[in-house]
Amino acid sequence: KAVLEAHVATGDAIDAIVARLGLAQISDAGALGPVVDEILAANPGAVADVRAGNAEFNMSSLTDIIFLLLIFFMLTSKMVNIQVKLPESDSTTVAPSNLPVMILLDGSISVAGKNSSLANLENDVAIAVRATDNKENATITIISEVGVAWENVHKVMAIASGLKIKAIIATQPSNKE
Repeated sequence: KAVLEAHVATGDAIDAIVARLGLAQISDAGALGPVVDEILAANPGAVADVRAGNAEFNMSSLTDIIFLLLIFFMLTSKMVNIQVKLPESDSTTVAPSNLPVMILLDGSISVAGKNSSLANLENDVAIAVRATDNKENATITIISEVGVAWENVHKVMAIASGLKIKAIIATQPSNKE
């Protein structure tokens, strides 16, 4: 701030102002030693606390940085296409299901064999639930082609949750022998 004020007031070069005010960066270890010694001598209480193991560490600045990084990653994660493979299973148990929702790589979606879209998905699922014989135990089976964006699968799960019905994700057979 002082350099900028001096530059505006005098028009002198930034380097000249920095040198005149003694603000140049010191990278010589021999020159830094006396400065460090002077700072330590001026703060004997802090030095004693550190040597006694009673040093305090203020986490508020670190917490702010972590919070900002978290917000950054939350915002940018929507921009990254995460490829999630279907879970594998070697179980032969077949869960009861009466509402298959199929999501394909080309973006096509079907609900109980009828074409749908992401925009109409919630309405089409609600209609399919009303049309089923077993409304109390209605279960959506999410059949997603490998490589479909996970957010599309998540949207179907959120719709099922909002309609208070069960949802399961179809698995592919395990390749283990």
